[in-house]
Amino acid sequence: MSTLLLTPPPCPRRPRVALLCFEEHPYGRVVAQRLCEQGFVPAIAIEERSAVSAKRCSWYSRQLSLSSSPLPPTLDSLSKAHGFPRLIVGKTNSPETVAALKAASVDVVLLGGAGVVSSSVFSVPRLGAYNAHPGMLPMIRGSLPVAWSIRLGIPLGVTLHRVTEKLDCGAWVDQREVGVRKSDGEEFEDLVRRTCDVAADLFVGLCEAVKRDGKVREGERIPEEKFGPCMRWEDGVEGEAREVLKRGEYKCYVEERIPEEKFG
Repeated sequence: MSTLLLTPPPCPRRPRVALLCFEEHPYGRVVAQRLCEQGFVPAIAIEERSAVSAKRCSWYSRQLSLSSSPLPPTLDSLSKAHGFPRLIVGKTNSPETVAALKAASVDVVLLGGAGVVSSSVFSVPRLGAYNAHPGMLPMIRGSLPVAWSIRLGIPLGVTLHRVTEKLDCGAWVDQREVGVRKSDGEEFEDLVRRTCDVAADLFVGLCEAVKRDGKVREGERIPEEKFGPCMRWEDGVEGEAREVLKRGEYKCYVEERIPEEKFG
């Protein structure tokens, strides 16, 4: 009499996570700090050093320096304190990045303030790569979503989604609105920091789900025709957003929202 041996499903475990970001990106620092605090120390942090990296990091550094929240620790100090390696590359989409991800046997790649990632990179991790876009998809895609959202009268929020060939169009994992109250009088930089904090929380939630279930649960992918335009980096839009807040003319204040009004 033969015996049928069934292979048990893989036991869920703490995922091996790689953080991809521009070198010392303040947003990436917020994410890395939260991951380490919750026990999801990155297996590796891969950071791009370039002219584009310097511009993006300078903008975020200024915002977080002005905000009322304390600055996050540097990736250098976090890596030394928690023992994870850092790799500085000239381009994120490089053979060096691919080789490092394969060598680290990562389950998930998280984008903590990075450029557009190619399929050669996002196809390496076992469970895929994910981005916490600081905007309410599908309404707002691309660069400077906090500023553009305020300027165009779109609710602020963060959307956690799979990274695919099409920018910000991958299947959603989670979405959370960042409510803005006119009575709070928050400055632009405080809203930028709040989206960073929410993004970090969503990344932790993803890691907890992988640890518990052994996989990432995704929703249906939204058809591309439902997405709004992909916004570009324009230096003047921050000033316009600040003026909207200063005049109290943002169209999506929580206390002025129509109860039945829904977005997305």
